[in-house]
Amino acid sequence: MANPQQHPLDQLPAASGGQFTWVGLVVGGLGGLIIGLLWAWWAEVAQNFVAPMILFPMLIGIGVGITLVGLARIAQIGHRPTIVFSVVLAACMASVAQHYFIYLDVYYWHRPPVVTGQSTVQNLSAAIDLIIPSFCDYIKAQVNRGRPLFFEYRAQGGMVWLTWAIDGLLTIIAAVAVIIPAMSTPYCDRCRSWYRVTRNGKIDLPTAEQLAKLANVVLPEGTRSRRYRLSNCHGGCSPTCCELSWEDAGGRLSIIQYWLDTDGRSQVAAALDGVASETDEEECANDK
Repeated sequence: MANPQQHPLDQLPAASGGQFTWVGLVVGGLGGLIIGLLWAWWAEVAQNFVAPMILFPMLIGIGVGITLVGLARIAQIGHRPTIVFSVVLAACMASVAQHYFIYLDVYYWHRPPVVTGQSTVQNLSAAIDLIIPSFCDYIKAQVNRGRPLFFEYRAQGGMVWLTWAIDGLLTIIAAVAVIIPAMSTPYCDRCRSWYRVTRNGKIDLPTAEQLAKLANVVLPEGTRSRRYRLSNCHGGCSPTCCELSWEDAGGRLSIIQYWLDTDGRSQVAAALDGVASETDEEECANDK
């Protein structure tokens, strides 16, 4: 398709989901692993102070999701499946790696000091290394020991694995829930950039009606809290995205999103500039 800005308003394409690139997959995958490790380390430190059931893994997931949104914006990763893959990978890494960090903290980072005597420090340190279990043995021991849950109930055996799986699932759900609204932002495949807000604010009823007319929408009576938002890609090479929102008489929020060609952008700019220059001629402006 040719430049979409040259097409009629109702034929403008919707926002692109972002094309797949191997660079984006590698950056997203590696970034997801690193982000997962960082949040796993934070979880290991934080749970020494407080780690509420259910809420704690969800907080980790929220942190993972927010960080992945930042990575997608900075690295300009616009392919939605790649972003979902990266955030799920990061959430899984955060869920698993925190157990490994706890293992390191118990057996390596806070190892008691070696007291010298008839044996050398090296010999005693080597002897301690021999009695340190492997990570797999540590996990098995944790399963056999059980995991305290609510009240005085302690999960045993397979129930421990089930609770860990539920924690991981909550982390993934929370992380994905964070990135879903972020992925609704349009992405331009021409200049490979996310759309950013260039202009927004409150508008009066006549102006809102002019903007709604461009989308072939009639505003209901009694609207209030009318707002607009214009977004463009970094290079300005794709259609302008216009969002118009309002509340009806019952307080329900409505939002419409549509694309502007060159003529549409001119009409919107004229309508908004008229509001900006409006002074004492309010009655005259309301009649337009």
